Order: sequence, then structure tokens, then C-alpha cells
Amino acid sequence: IETPAGPIHVTVSVGAVVFPDVAKTATDAMTKADIALQNAKRSGRNNWSLYRYTQEQRDIHQKNMVIAEQVKCALRDDRLKLSYQPIVDCETHEPVLHECLLRMIQPDGEVVPAGLFMPVVEELGLIRQIDRRVLELSVNVMLEHPEARLAINVSGLTSTDQSWLRHVVGLLRGQPTVAERL
Repeated sequence: IETPAGPIHVTVSVGAVVFPDVAKTATDAMTKADIALQNAKRSGRNNWSLYRYTQEQRDIHQKNMVIAEQVKCALRDDRLKLSYQPIVDCETHEPVLHECLLRMIQPDGEVVPAGLFMPVVEELGLIRQIDRRVLELSVNVMLEHPEARLAINVSGLTSTDQSWLRHVVGLLRGQPTVAERL
């Protein structure tokens, strides 16, 4: 394309989905079209791709549904627990606070690190529930241990949610020392 500043090179990539054959809702169609677009870009750009639901995608979807159900049960059964990683002062080599790391405890006692279920939680929209539970767990620990200083990880989606902010304020109202240590 010629511009007053000189020519610029442009490519076009297209992701397509057959509606309603493969997608039943507008949101589903947009999500699947975006997947097709990413495939087109991975194919070298200036390309197009039609969304296809492969056996591999079916298998991944099925696995994700199992993980999501495990997480929902863990939430319901109070089997989400915190593990603590010290954050150390580089000069004194003393811990100044601890980062809360989420763990899911399976009914058989197996401990599942967050890295094995959080990507699914984020993809399937369960992240706000998880972030809320982590906040509640960390506040409870800080109420029980007045010396504890904790850091929690919160998703970007949660951090912009007004109901999340109201929940934080509600939990910390009347607890200024807890708020200072979180």
C-alpha cells in the first residue's frame, strides 16, 4: 500500500467458521473463528483457515471438562489449599513475605499443583471463583497468624471486576493490619 511516507507491506489472515454447523452461538462462533485465525497466522500469515473440530481437540475438550469438574468439586468440598513460597530480601536473605500458591487436594489425598489445572480454570471462566477462594484462604491465615505477610496472584480479569473489589473491601473492613500485610 502506498502512503505519503512510502510503501508499507500488508498481509491479510482470515479465520472462518461454518455457522450454525460447527458453532451454535455468536460467542462460540467468534471463539472458533479466532482459533482458525491463529491457525492461519501460524501457517505463515497472508493465509486463511477454516475451523475444524479435530479428534485431538475433542480429546483436549473432554480432558478439560474432567479437570473443571474436579476443580468445582474441590471448591465445594474445601479441598483447595495454599502452599507458601518465601520471598527473600536480597540483602538480609530473610523472608519478607510469602507468596500463596494454590494446590488442589484430590479425594485420594494427591496434591495437584496449580499449573496442572489453572490454565483450564482460566479458559473455562472459573478464575473469579478461584481468585475469591484464594483471597478468603489467605485472609483466614493472616487472621490466625498476626505475623504473616502474604502475596496472592489474581487474574487480570478478576482485578477489574467490581464485585471482586467489593468482596475484598468486605473481607478487610475492620481488619487494617490484615490489609497492610496482604
